[in-house]
Amino acid sequence: MTRFQPKIREFLTALRQDAFLEIKDGWADSSAAPGKETRWTDPAQLKPETVTKEEVAANPRRKRLLWLVPIPGTKSTPKEDQ
Repeated sequence: MTRFQPKIREFLTALRQDAFLEIKDGWADSSAAPGKETRWTDPAQLKPETVTKEEVAANPRRKRLLWLVPIPGTKSTPKEDQ
């Protein structure tokens, strides 16, 4: 168990780095990740992130056409007239 504790702490710190956490005033963040800001901010004061038309046009999304991918184990054969 003593060998696992540092690895577990390292893994949890990595998760906290990627997480969106806000700690309200009056509460202590006992396992804060270094360099991570967790102070509470009022959501009403946050400004939305805007994207220009040029940025959207520069990053085209590929459509995933799942209906074109055959299902393994099935065959599509035309029926003959009887």
